[in-house]
This record gives sequence, structure tokens and C-alpha cells, in this order.
Amino acid sequence: MLAHVHIRRQGDEEQIKDRYDSLMKLNDEEFLEKFNYYKKQPFFGVHDQALFFIALSRAAKQRQLDFGLKIDPHGIMEFEEERKVTTSKKSSKKNG
Repeated sequence: MLAHVHIRRQGDEEQIKDRYDSLMKLNDEEFLEKFNYYKKQPFFGVHDQALFFIALSRAAKQRQLDFGLKIDPHGIMEFEEERKVTTSKKSSKKNG
């Protein structure tokens, strides 16, 4: 499945915060490894997966990473394109 519609439920924000807090405890390398793994996984239409992806997108944004997951105001979640996440913090070289 390439997209998922997330319908908010009572208690979602608390669950998202718990997942976010866990993700923020990871160092950059651990975070990128986890994110790249989960980015390859298809959406299964499971509410719990949506909560994890929301937490993951917030943690990536906090780390100033471009990850390609978009969530529109209606709750439609989808990846813009297939690519691995990298950070430019480790290298100042430009491709080209």
C-alpha cells in the first residue's frame, strides 16, 4: 500500500509522544538506520503503524532530516519518493 489514511483516536497524541521520545534517545546513526528500514516497509493500514510513522516524521523533522513522508490535513500519509535518508552533517562534499 503506498498511502494510508490516519483517523485520529483518543489517546493518539500520548502514544505518538511516547514513540517520539524513544526515537529521540537514539543517536543519529541509530535513528537513520531505523528510519531507512521502516521507510522500505509498505503501509499495512494499521493504526499503530500510522502512530509510529507520525512520531518518526516528527523526530526526523526535529533532527532536520528530509525524509519524504507527507501527511496532509485530512490524515492521508504517503511517501513522496523512494530514497534513503542521509544527513549532510557528516560530510560537506557536494555531489556532482
